[in-house]
Amino acid sequence: MRLNKLNHFVRDLYQDADVTDPEIIDVMEETRSHLEQSVRDLMIQGYSEEEATKLAMYRYGSKEHVDQLLTWVYRKERTFASWLLRIGISIAAATILFFIGTMIWSQHQSLTYADAFYGNERSIEAYERSLEDHLLLVSISGQDAASSRDFTIHKSIWLPELFISHGMYLIDEQHLTTTESFDVTKFGAVLALIGMTIYLVTSVIWSIIKLHHAGRLHLLSIVSVVFFNVLGYWFWALRK
Repeated sequence: MRLNKLNHFVRDLYQDADVTDPEIIDVMEETRSHLEQSVRDLMIQGYSEEEATKLAMYRYGSKEHVDQLLTWVYRKERTFASWLLRIGISIAAATILFFIGTMIWSQHQSLTYADAFYGNERSIEAYERSLEDHLLLVSISGQDAASSRDFTIHKSIWLPELFISHGMYLIDEQHLTTTESFDVTKFGAVLALIGMTIYLVTSVIWSIIKLHHAGRLHLLSIVSVVFFNVLGYWFWALRK
């Protein structure tokens, strides 16, 4: 009987809240536990079960108290959503800047290599030394038809094939040098893609939480957010 009254009281208190929200479920359970403990304490003090139940519910407070508690819970969720979005934006910005940096560095690397090579005597040794000095080599192979010179040097570096760039350099009609080198631009592009993915996921979570608290979360708004990101959120958030 006592538990039925407390359960009914708790349901009435939170009737305007989203009782499917895990945060609200936890708060309701804490409220129920608090009331049950209050009833037990009052019964130890000599109150009857009915008196203790009524007094515990009276002491807990009115619906205004619960509204304040729900406001705090929702504010906590919104703060978490904003914090999550800031992390997503920061990661995306950092990875995009890194990608731009790798493109600039790769271009500078190519120019430096060209200057070093064309500034040297056009010999096989000078050519391959320029390659070794100005490329992040994984391996280099040389073949010379005139002298039957044939060699391959592998450095103790393992990289996924995705990040390896293959080069073929012909110093003259008879000598061919092939290389495998670390392609920093591809690496930067993959990082930028990961960063943008993280941003998209965090922005969708942020938008869904904001729309939920605004009472505008439904299938169409979710689809808009997923496909149009923040623009989809603002479309529904600004609708009257």
